Amino acid sequence: GKRVYGDTAQDYIFGLKYELDGERVSSIKIEYYTDSTTKVTITCDCTICNIQEFGGASTDDTSISFEVRLDGEPTVA
Repeated sequence: GKRVYGDTAQDYIFGLKYELDGERVSSIKIEYYTDSTTKVTITCDCTICNIQEFGGASTDDTSISFEVRLDGEPTVA
């Protein structure tokens, strides 16, 4: 993706960039629809890792990358 300052999720993730171990522990919630009425929700504790920002030419967007590592078995509802 590309870095967007002011985006709540990205600001949270990149606020963890220089934190260590337990300071990167978080949780994740993913919701999607299998059809027009059936919603699936997946939740799990996680650790945010490998937070990267890749700069380039001053006219280019800053590319970003990070990993979400699940800490245990997710709950699917």
